Amino acid sequence: FDIRCVRLLCAVVLALFAILLHGCGDEPNPSPSPSPPVSSIVVQKLDLDLAGVCSGPLSRSAWLHFGAGLGSDAEGLVVSMHGFKQTAEEMANISGDKECELHPGKFCSFSDLAVANNLMVVYPQGYGNAWNGGPGCCYPLPGYPHLNVTIDDTCFIRHLVEKIKASHSSIKHVFAMGFSNGGVMSWRLVCELPAGYLTAIAPIHGVMGGSTHLRCDAAVNIPWINMTVRRPGYECPADRAVPTLTWTGDKDSIQTWMESVASAELFRSMLDKRLGDYQNTSEVSLRHQDPGTRRIVECQGTAASSGAGNVTVCIQRDPEQTGCAQPANKGCASHRYPDGSCEVDSHASSLVIEFFLSQSQRRKK
Repeated sequence: FDIRCVRLLCAVVLALFAILLHGCGDEPNPSPSPSPPVSSIVVQKLDLDLAGVCSGPLSRSAWLHFGAGLGSDAEGLVVSMHGFKQTAEEMANISGDKECELHPGKFCSFSDLAVANNLMVVYPQGYGNAWNGGPGCCYPLPGYPHLNVTIDDTCFIRHLVEKIKASHSSIKHVFAMGFSNGGVMSWRLVCELPAGYLTAIAPIHGVMGGSTHLRCDAAVNIPWINMTVRRPGYECPADRAVPTLTWTGDKDSIQTWMESVASAELFRSMLDKRLGDYQNTSEVSLRHQDPGTRRIVECQGTAASSGAGNVTVCIQRDPEQTGCAQPANKGCASHRYPDGSCEVDSHASSLVIEFFLSQSQRRKK
C-alpha cells in the first residue's frame, strides 16, 4: 500500500482504487489481478473464561469467521469491533461492500472479502454492546452504570487473539479495525498491546481516545481537538505507532473528521521520529467524485521513502449537505459504515483488506 502508486481493481464505474505496496511504473492503472476463489464461510463461537485474568466481566465471547478448508492456512487475523450499542453479529452483517467482484451485483460481507484473501476475521462482543476505548468513548456514560473504566478490553482482545493463534498456528499477522466505538478501540489496542503485536489498524469513524465534542464544523488546528489522548492514564507510547488507514466524513458529529486527522498526525509524528526519512507531506492516493453530485472521497497518505509507516486518512466530503448530519448517520459523509450505499464509499472494505495485505507483505521483507 504505497502512497506513490494507484491500481484500478475493478473495471467498472464504481472502481476501487488501491494503493500498491510496490514501486510505481509508467502505467498508473495496470491490469487487476484475478480474484481468489470464493470459499464458504465457517462461523465458530468462542467463549473465554477470564476470571482472575482480566478486569471486568468473567466471561466474554466472539465469533470467528474463516473459510471452509482454509482455517489452518490463513496467514492473517482481523479483529473487527462493532460500534456503540451494536453487537458482534451486527458488525459482521453491516461491514462489507454493496458490490464486489466476488458476487457480481450482490453485497459482499467483510468476511467474504477477507476469506477470499486468506484472512480470518473475529468479531468480539463488547460488554454492554460497548468498548472501553478511551476517555471520550464509551465508558462511562450517563444512563449506563454497568459500563465502567475498570473493564480491560485490551486484555480481553489479547487473550482472544492468543486463543485463536493457539488453534491456527499459520497466523503471522494480526490486524485491528472497527466502526465508531470499535474504531476508537482499534487505536487503544495498538497503544496498549506490545510494540509490533499488530501489523496495521483501520479505524472507521473512530478517533484515538474517543471524541471530545459533538460538532463537525471546527478547524483541525483547534488546540483542544482530540485532547483525550493527553489525559492521565491514556498515553500512547512512541514505539506503538503502526501503519494506519483511517476513514471519516466531514459531516460526522460523533467521531469528527478533524479528530481523525489529529489522531493520524500523532502517529505520523511518532513514525517521523522512528523512521529516518519519513515524508510528512501528504500525497493524494485516491480521489473519487460522484459524477452526479459534488460528493467526493479523498485519501491522503504519508510514509517513509521505502513505503514503511504508511498512515492514510480517507475523508468523505459532501458540500451539498449543510451543517452536521442530523440524525448522525444521515448522509454519505455522516457517521455511518461506508458499505457502498453511496458511490463515494469507493469499496472501503476492499480498500481496508488491500491495505492490510500490503502491510503484511511489507513486514515480510
